[in-house]
Amino acid sequence: MKQVASLPSSIMSSEKAIADIGFEYLLGKTNVFQGTAWHKRILKDEIFDSSKFKPSFLPSLRAELAKAMENEIKNLATPAKSSTLIPDLFGFVRRVVLRTMLNKLIGLYLNDDDETALLDDIMSFQDIVEDATATAAVMAGFVARPFVLRPVERRRKSIEKIIAGHIEKVWSNNPLKGQWGPWLRIFYESRTSSEEAATLVVGLMFAAHKNPAIGATQSFCYLLSEGSRSDIDQARNEAKHLMRSTSFSTSDIVEAHTLRQYVLETVRMTSHSIGALRKACKDVVLVDSSLREYTIRQGETVAISHITMHRNNSIWKDGEKFDAHREEWASVADTDDISVPIDNYKMTAFSHGTNKCPGERLAIALMEIVLALLLDKDVQINGGVPPISFERATLAQRTRKISAVLTINVSSS
Repeated sequence: MKQVASLPSSIMSSEKAIADIGFEYLLGKTNVFQGTAWHKRILKDEIFDSSKFKPSFLPSLRAELAKAMENEIKNLATPAKSSTLIPDLFGFVRRVVLRTMLNKLIGLYLNDDDETALLDDIMSFQDIVEDATATAAVMAGFVARPFVLRPVERRRKSIEKIIAGHIEKVWSNNPLKGQWGPWLRIFYESRTSSEEAATLVVGLMFAAHKNPAIGATQSFCYLLSEGSRSDIDQARNEAKHLMRSTSFSTSDIVEAHTLRQYVLETVRMTSHSIGALRKACKDVVLVDSSLREYTIRQGETVAISHITMHRNNSIWKDGEKFDAHREEWASVADTDDISVPIDNYKMTAFSHGTNKCPGERLAIALMEIVLALLLDKDVQINGGVPPISFERATLAQRTRKISAVLTINVSSS
């Protein structure tokens, strides 16, 4: 695995592998072949300062998440009632995170009606992409293209047209330039067309919102269903500090040990059954520890399974068991780096080698803050927590929808 992941794209290409399974149509060539480079550059220049977040980023991210959650709560609240029913907790958190990413990273700040419509469109499209990916994978290409991939491509282009229109309106209003998100500003300064920018926004929202939202919700479910009373109490204390720290920084995220341990263990338990894909651009000979040779022929695709690594008892003690207090996570107290604190060939969720996820630290911070928000709002799950399910092409979700209740009065929050 390490040999495959470490080879350059000219030999083992992630982009060509992703294009082959339909993403050239589903997310567009720009996202497949250029998107990661765009996002990596902007993250490096605008969000991070070495291994830490720039000082102003985390406080504003926390504020945007809190504001987005308040908006979603108000949309669900019933007048004169002191509790709010959340019929689909995963869907609720997805909307919170998507709204935040659109405002914080892009900076569209739409009116309520336009924003609600765009949230609905993007979430629906992302679910359709998952279904289309699974369907096209078991079809011949000449069947999948006209009947599965092309219809989703048309849907994507219609959403991109809407986003491009919103981008053009923002760009034409230069007095608001200070409110633009880093992606919108870099697109403008590099003279990227609104159409290409819209395509990249669709890809960014796919990468930056859905899995972190699911991961945060799963962390919350695992904490309440698997955590001890002392863990839950400690997590609530950490959440209270995280949401009220006046000098909120990377250190606050790293030092929230219980929240961090539950997030990391959740990601280990719920990562995709199939993760990294690489297509051989030429014949490749690999050699294992016993000096046996394996040849990957040009045109063949290698799939690296996260779950196979993460549930392997020879790699992880009791790999099938959820354990937030694993010795691997004990080191979270000894580092000021927000990244996963162990070798990324053992914990493969954020990929590795030449295609390691550039948004790893942002995703972990996002999951911790959302978990803290759910705890700070005293959200309670209705009934038990159902088993996890790997049926969707995301982090594992649950076998049925989970409803929850917000037990505090909305007006007092």
